Amino acid sequence: TAKNSADVNDLSAPVLADPQILNQSATQLALALSATDASNDVFYYIEDAANAYAEVLLGNQISLPLAEGTNYNFRITAIDFSGNESEAKTVSVTGQAFECNNLLAGKTLLLGTGDLAPYFAPNWVANTNYSVDVNGDNISFNLDDATYDQIWQAQFRITVETPLVVTPEQSYSLLMDVTSNNNTPFYAKFFDKTDSQMMEICGMANTVAAGTATHLAAYDITCPAGLTQISQILFAFGGNPANTQIQVSDISVCGEASLGIIKNIDAARIALYPNPASGKLVVSGLAKPAQATVSDLTGKTVLSQVAKDEINVAGLSSGVYFLKINNQTIKFIKK
Repeated sequence: TAKNSADVNDLSAPVLADPQILNQSATQLALALSATDASNDVFYYIEDAANAYAEVLLGNQISLPLAEGTNYNFRITAIDFSGNESEAKTVSVTGQAFECNNLLAGKTLLLGTGDLAPYFAPNWVANTNYSVDVNGDNISFNLDDATYDQIWQAQFRITVETPLVVTPEQSYSLLMDVTSNNNTPFYAKFFDKTDSQMMEICGMANTVAAGTATHLAAYDITCPAGLTQISQILFAFGGNPANTQIQVSDISVCGEASLGIIKNIDAARIALYPNPASGKLVVSGLAKPAQATVSDLTGKTVLSQVAKDEINVAGLSSGVYFLKINNQTIKFIKK
Protein backbone atom coordinates (compact mmCIF):
# COMPACT_ATOMS: atom_id res chain seq x y z
CA THR A 1 0.00 0.00 0.00
CA ALA A 2 1.04 3.62 -0.28
CA LYS A 3 0.88 3.96 3.47
CA ASN A 4 4.22 3.23 5.20
CA SER A 5 6.02 3.03 1.85
CA ALA A 6 9.28 4.77 0.93
CA ASP A 7 9.15 7.47 -1.75
CA VAL A 8 12.44 8.32 -3.44
CA ASN A 9 11.04 11.75 -4.34
CA ASP A 10 10.16 12.56 -0.73
CA LEU A 11 13.02 14.68 0.63
CA SER A 12 11.04 16.71 3.17
CA ALA A 13 11.73 16.06 6.82
CA PRO A 14 8.86 15.83 9.32
CA VAL A 15 8.31 18.74 11.69
CA LEU A 16 8.16 17.56 15.29
CA ALA A 17 6.07 19.56 17.74
CA ASP A 18 7.19 20.01 21.33
CA PRO A 19 6.47 16.75 23.20
CA GLN A 20 3.93 16.99 26.00
CA ILE A 21 4.31 15.12 29.29
CA LEU A 22 0.96 13.56 30.15
CA ASN A 23 1.97 11.78 33.34
CA GLN A 24 5.07 10.72 35.24
CA SER A 25 5.56 8.25 38.07
CA ALA A 26 8.71 6.70 39.51
CA THR A 27 8.75 4.03 36.82
CA GLN A 28 6.73 5.37 33.90
CA LEU A 29 6.58 8.44 31.67
CA ALA A 30 3.60 9.05 29.38
CA LEU A 31 4.20 11.38 26.43
CA ALA A 32 2.04 12.89 23.70
CA LEU A 33 3.94 13.29 20.42
CA SER A 34 2.88 15.02 17.23
CA ALA A 35 4.59 15.59 13.90
CA THR A 36 3.51 16.89 10.50
CA ASP A 37 4.84 15.34 7.32
CA ALA A 38 3.90 15.22 3.65
CA SER A 39 3.36 11.45 3.92
CA ASN A 40 1.16 11.85 7.03
CA ASP A 41 2.95 8.83 8.50
CA VAL A 42 5.92 8.88 10.87
CA PHE A 43 7.49 6.91 13.67
CA TYR A 44 9.56 8.20 16.56
CA TYR A 45 13.12 7.46 17.59
CA ILE A 46 13.83 8.09 21.27
CA GLU A 47 17.20 7.76 22.95
CA ASP A 48 19.04 8.61 26.14
CA ALA A 49 22.66 7.56 25.66
CA ALA A 50 23.58 8.17 29.30
CA ASN A 51 21.03 5.57 30.41
CA ALA A 52 21.62 3.19 27.48
CA TYR A 53 18.08 3.72 26.20
CA ALA A 54 17.11 3.58 22.51
CA GLU A 55 13.67 2.79 21.14
CA VAL A 56 11.62 3.03 17.95
CA LEU A 57 7.97 3.70 18.77
CA LEU A 58 4.76 4.05 16.78
CA GLY A 59 1.72 6.06 17.78
CA ASN A 60 1.30 9.54 19.20
CA GLN A 61 0.76 8.55 22.84
CA ILE A 62 3.63 6.50 24.22
CA SER A 63 4.75 5.11 27.56
CA LEU A 64 8.43 4.96 28.52
CA PRO A 65 9.69 2.84 31.45
CA LEU A 66 11.83 4.67 33.99
CA ALA A 67 14.23 3.40 36.61
CA GLU A 68 13.34 4.60 40.10
CA GLY A 69 15.21 7.76 41.12
CA THR A 70 16.98 8.12 37.74
CA ASN A 71 17.19 11.38 35.78
CA TYR A 72 16.61 11.19 32.01
CA ASN A 73 17.24 13.40 28.99
CA PHE A 74 15.32 11.88 26.11
CA ARG A 75 16.26 12.99 22.59
CA ILE A 76 13.27 12.52 20.28
CA THR A 77 13.04 12.73 16.49
CA ALA A 78 10.24 11.96 14.04
CA ILE A 79 11.15 9.91 10.97
CA ASP A 80 9.04 9.23 7.91
CA PHE A 81 9.18 5.98 5.98
CA SER A 82 11.36 7.56 3.31
CA GLY A 83 14.07 8.05 5.93
CA ASN A 84 13.72 11.80 6.47
CA GLU A 85 14.37 12.80 10.08
CA SER A 86 13.11 15.85 11.93
CA GLU A 87 15.08 18.17 14.15
CA ALA A 88 15.40 16.72 17.64
CA LYS A 89 13.41 17.70 20.70
CA THR A 90 14.55 16.98 24.26
CA VAL A 91 12.44 15.90 27.20
CA SER A 92 14.14 15.98 30.60
CA VAL A 93 12.63 14.32 33.66
CA THR A 94 13.83 14.20 37.25
CA GLY A 95 13.74 10.78 38.86
CA GLN A 96 11.04 10.15 41.42
CA ALA A 97 10.91 7.71 44.32
CA PHE A 98 8.50 4.79 44.19
CA GLU A 99 5.37 5.62 46.18
CA CYS A 100 3.90 2.60 47.87
CA ASN A 101 0.64 2.33 49.74
CA ASN A 102 1.91 -0.56 51.89
CA LEU A 103 -1.05 -2.77 52.72
CA LEU A 104 1.12 -4.79 55.14
CA ALA A 105 1.86 -1.73 57.28
CA GLY A 106 0.59 -2.27 60.80
CA LYS A 107 0.31 -6.04 60.34
CA THR A 108 2.07 -8.28 62.87
CA LEU A 109 4.50 -10.78 61.35
CA LEU A 110 5.41 -13.92 63.29
CA LEU A 111 7.76 -16.85 62.72
CA GLY A 112 5.77 -19.94 61.78
CA THR A 113 5.34 -22.74 64.30
CA GLY A 114 4.12 -26.35 64.19
CA ASP A 115 3.62 -27.43 60.57
CA LEU A 116 4.87 -23.98 59.53
CA ALA A 117 8.08 -24.17 61.57
CA PRO A 118 11.42 -23.43 59.84
CA TYR A 119 13.15 -26.16 57.87
CA PHE A 120 16.94 -25.98 57.63
CA ALA A 121 18.57 -28.96 55.96
CA PRO A 122 22.19 -28.84 54.83
CA ASN A 123 22.86 -32.10 52.96
CA TRP A 124 19.06 -32.61 53.11
CA VAL A 125 19.34 -33.59 56.79
CA ALA A 126 17.31 -31.28 59.00
CA ASN A 127 19.15 -29.54 61.85
CA THR A 128 18.68 -26.60 64.16
CA ASN A 129 21.88 -24.65 63.49
CA TYR A 130 20.08 -21.43 62.66
CA SER A 131 18.33 -18.52 64.34
CA VAL A 132 15.59 -16.18 63.19
CA ASP A 133 14.51 -12.86 64.67
CA VAL A 134 11.29 -11.10 63.61
CA ASN A 135 10.95 -7.47 64.69
CA GLY A 136 8.13 -5.65 62.92
CA ASP A 137 8.85 -6.16 59.22
CA ASN A 138 12.60 -6.53 59.88
CA ILE A 139 13.68 -10.18 59.81
CA SER A 140 17.17 -11.56 60.45
CA PHE A 141 18.26 -15.07 59.45
CA ASN A 142 21.49 -16.62 60.69
CA LEU A 143 22.37 -19.86 58.88
CA ASP A 144 25.28 -21.45 60.72
CA ASP A 145 25.83 -24.36 58.32
CA ALA A 146 26.34 -24.38 54.57
CA THR A 147 23.76 -25.93 52.25
CA TYR A 148 23.76 -27.48 48.81
CA ASP A 149 22.84 -25.29 45.84
CA GLN A 150 19.14 -26.26 45.83
CA ILE A 151 17.27 -23.24 47.10
CA TRP A 152 14.66 -25.14 49.10
CA GLN A 153 17.09 -26.44 51.74
CA ALA A 154 16.40 -23.50 54.03
CA GLN A 155 12.74 -22.54 54.30
CA PHE A 156 11.28 -20.05 56.74
CA ARG A 157 7.58 -19.24 56.89
CA ILE A 158 6.49 -15.90 58.30
CA THR A 159 2.81 -15.78 59.19
CA VAL A 160 0.65 -12.66 59.00
CA GLU A 161 -1.25 -12.63 62.30
CA THR A 162 -4.27 -10.96 60.70
CA PRO A 163 -4.36 -12.07 57.04
CA LEU A 164 -4.19 -9.36 54.42
CA VAL A 165 -7.26 -9.36 52.18
CA VAL A 166 -6.47 -9.05 48.47
CA THR A 167 -8.73 -8.87 45.44
CA PRO A 168 -8.34 -11.41 42.61
CA GLU A 169 -7.50 -9.92 39.20
CA GLN A 170 -6.28 -6.65 40.73
CA SER A 171 -2.61 -5.63 40.49
CA TYR A 172 -0.22 -5.53 43.43
CA SER A 173 3.46 -4.78 43.85
CA LEU A 174 5.79 -6.67 46.21
CA LEU A 175 8.90 -5.00 47.59
CA MET A 176 11.61 -5.62 50.16
CA ASP A 177 15.23 -4.76 50.93
CA VAL A 178 17.73 -7.59 51.47
CA THR A 179 21.35 -7.65 52.64
CA SER A 180 23.66 -10.60 53.24
CA ASN A 181 27.28 -11.16 54.20
CA ASN A 182 27.56 -13.86 51.47
CA ASN A 183 26.29 -14.27 47.93
CA THR A 184 22.93 -15.89 48.65
CA PRO A 185 20.23 -17.31 46.34
CA PHE A 186 16.94 -15.81 47.42
CA TYR A 187 13.27 -16.57 46.84
CA ALA A 188 10.11 -15.23 48.48
CA LYS A 189 6.43 -15.84 47.89
CA PHE A 190 3.27 -14.42 49.42
CA PHE A 191 0.45 -16.92 49.65
CA ASP A 192 -2.67 -18.15 51.43
CA LYS A 193 -3.06 -20.81 54.12
CA THR A 194 -3.36 -23.64 51.61
CA ASP A 195 -0.24 -22.83 49.56
CA SER A 196 -2.46 -23.18 46.49
CA GLN A 197 -2.19 -19.61 45.20
CA MET A 198 0.73 -17.21 45.42
CA MET A 199 2.43 -14.05 44.22
CA GLU A 200 6.23 -14.17 44.08
CA ILE A 201 8.82 -11.44 44.36
CA CYS A 202 11.78 -13.10 42.69
CA GLY A 203 12.64 -16.33 40.96
CA MET A 204 14.89 -19.11 42.14
CA ALA A 205 17.85 -17.88 40.12
CA ASN A 206 18.09 -14.50 41.90
CA THR A 207 21.13 -13.96 44.09
CA VAL A 208 21.67 -11.26 46.69
CA ALA A 209 25.27 -10.04 46.40
CA ALA A 210 27.45 -10.07 49.49
CA GLY A 211 27.67 -6.78 51.35
CA THR A 212 25.29 -4.99 48.97
CA ALA A 213 21.85 -3.76 49.94
CA THR A 214 19.51 -5.16 47.29
CA HIS A 215 16.10 -3.65 46.58
CA LEU A 216 13.86 -6.41 45.27
CA ALA A 217 10.60 -5.46 43.59
CA ALA A 218 7.98 -7.15 41.47
CA TYR A 219 5.63 -4.52 40.07
CA ASP A 220 2.06 -4.99 38.90
CA ILE A 221 1.53 -8.66 39.64
CA THR A 222 -2.01 -9.73 38.81
CA CYS A 223 -3.53 -11.39 41.85
CA PRO A 224 -4.50 -14.98 40.90
CA ALA A 225 -8.20 -15.82 40.70
CA GLY A 226 -8.07 -18.07 43.78
CA LEU A 227 -6.01 -15.80 46.04
CA THR A 228 -8.19 -13.77 48.40
CA GLN A 229 -5.81 -13.26 51.32
CA ILE A 230 -2.11 -13.31 52.17
CA SER A 231 -1.55 -15.42 55.27
CA GLN A 232 2.11 -16.39 54.91
CA ILE A 233 5.38 -15.20 53.42
CA LEU A 234 7.85 -17.95 52.56
CA PHE A 235 11.57 -17.19 52.36
CA ALA A 236 13.76 -19.89 50.82
CA PHE A 237 17.55 -20.08 50.57
CA GLY A 238 20.11 -22.65 49.50
CA GLY A 239 23.66 -22.90 48.23
CA ASN A 240 24.81 -20.55 50.96
CA PRO A 241 28.19 -20.80 52.73
CA ALA A 242 28.41 -21.43 56.46
CA ASN A 243 27.72 -18.51 58.78
CA THR A 244 25.46 -16.68 56.34
CA GLN A 245 23.58 -13.74 57.78
CA ILE A 246 20.59 -12.33 55.90
CA GLN A 247 18.54 -9.28 56.81
CA VAL A 248 15.17 -8.51 55.21
CA SER A 249 13.45 -5.18 55.82
CA ASP A 250 10.68 -2.94 54.52
CA ILE A 251 8.52 -5.85 53.37
CA SER A 252 5.65 -4.31 51.42
CA VAL A 253 2.52 -5.39 49.61
CA CYS A 254 1.36 -2.36 47.67
CA GLY A 255 -2.07 -1.73 46.26
CA GLU A 256 -2.81 -0.58 42.72
CA ALA A 257 -3.73 2.94 41.60
CA SER A 258 -7.23 2.81 43.06
CA LEU A 259 -5.69 2.08 46.45
CA GLY A 260 -3.29 5.00 46.34
CA ILE A 261 -0.19 3.73 44.55
CA ILE A 262 1.43 5.32 41.53
CA LYS A 263 1.00 2.74 38.79
CA ASN A 264 4.24 0.97 38.01
CA ILE A 265 5.63 -1.17 35.22
CA ASP A 266 8.63 -3.43 34.95
CA ALA A 267 11.54 -1.14 34.07
CA ALA A 268 13.80 -3.92 32.79
CA ARG A 269 14.96 -3.39 29.22
CA ILE A 270 14.52 -6.07 26.58
CA ALA A 271 17.20 -6.95 24.05
CA LEU A 272 17.01 -9.12 20.92
CA TYR A 273 19.74 -11.26 19.38
CA PRO A 274 19.48 -13.22 16.13
CA ASN A 275 19.95 -16.99 16.03
CA PRO A 276 20.51 -17.64 12.30
CA ALA A 277 20.67 -21.40 12.77
CA SER A 278 17.10 -21.62 14.09
CA GLY A 279 15.56 -18.57 12.45
CA LYS A 280 14.53 -17.31 15.88
CA LEU A 281 15.12 -14.15 17.86
CA VAL A 282 16.71 -14.69 21.26
CA VAL A 283 15.07 -12.51 23.91
CA SER A 284 17.03 -11.14 26.87
CA GLY A 285 15.49 -9.25 29.77
CA LEU A 286 12.14 -10.97 30.24
CA ALA A 287 11.51 -12.19 33.77
CA LYS A 288 8.53 -14.29 32.71
CA PRO A 289 6.67 -15.21 29.51
CA ALA A 290 4.90 -12.31 27.80
CA GLN A 291 2.72 -11.73 24.77
CA ALA A 292 4.86 -10.84 21.75
CA THR A 293 3.25 -9.23 18.69
CA VAL A 294 5.09 -8.62 15.42
CA SER A 295 3.71 -6.20 12.81
CA ASP A 296 4.95 -5.20 9.37
CA LEU A 297 5.40 -1.64 8.11
CA THR A 298 1.72 -1.39 7.21
CA GLY A 299 0.78 -2.06 10.82
CA LYS A 300 -0.60 -5.50 10.04
CA THR A 301 0.00 -8.13 12.73
CA VAL A 302 1.97 -10.99 11.17
CA LEU A 303 2.92 -12.95 14.29
CA SER A 304 1.53 -13.25 17.80
CA GLN A 305 2.83 -15.67 20.42
CA VAL A 306 3.59 -15.99 24.12
CA ALA A 307 7.37 -16.04 24.46
CA LYS A 308 10.14 -15.72 27.01
CA ASP A 309 13.51 -16.88 25.70
CA GLU A 310 12.89 -17.01 21.93
CA ILE A 311 10.49 -15.74 19.28
CA ASN A 312 10.14 -17.86 16.16
CA VAL A 313 10.33 -15.55 13.13
CA ALA A 314 11.51 -18.25 10.70
CA GLY A 315 8.22 -18.06 8.80
CA LEU A 316 8.46 -14.33 8.09
CA SER A 317 9.66 -13.09 4.74
CA SER A 318 12.53 -10.62 4.45
CA GLY A 319 11.71 -7.09 5.57
CA VAL A 320 11.46 -4.58 8.41
CA TYR A 321 9.23 -5.46 11.37
CA PHE A 322 8.21 -4.07 14.74
CA LEU A 323 8.05 -6.29 17.81
CA LYS A 324 5.83 -5.15 20.67
CA ILE A 325 6.36 -6.87 24.01
CA ASN A 326 5.85 -5.64 27.60
CA ASN A 327 4.88 -2.13 26.39
CA GLN A 328 8.08 -1.84 24.38
CA THR A 329 8.37 -1.62 20.61
CA ILE A 330 11.59 -2.83 19.01
CA LYS A 331 12.45 -2.57 15.31
CA PHE A 332 14.24 -5.50 13.66
CA ILE A 333 15.15 -6.60 10.14
CA LYS A 334 14.55 -10.13 8.84
CA LYS A 335 17.13 -10.86 6.14
